[in-house]
Amino acid sequence: MEDKRLELIAYGKVQGIGFRTYILIKGRELGVNGYVRNKSNNTIEVVAEGSEKNLMKLKNFVESGYFPARIEKVHAYWSPATREFNNFEIKYTIWGEERVNEKDKQKDTTPKEK
Repeated sequence: MEDKRLELIAYGKVQGIGFRTYILIKGRELGVNGYVRNKSNNTIEVVAEGSEKNLMKLKNFVESGYFPARIEKVHAYWSPATREFNNFEIKYTIWGEERVNEKDKQKDTTPKEK
């Protein structure tokens, strides 16, 4: 089965509470590659590549959140894997250099259950 790429944007109370580390641990546990980072618009971005099964587990994990996170919504974008990552890590945002991602405004592309 071919690997996929999943990009998530999590909205709500998701920064300043250790949520990135929580996602990092789960991503590594699932064996996906990519990163998690805070964005300057107070969201968290996750870019991960791996099997669709493991990416769906990661998506569900992010959507579930953890205390004290409060997830308002999660946008998901699926595409073919690029294989540009060798591990799963926290990427640190350089404030002021980040541009608003147009994907924040797009429709969720999560595959429907078969």
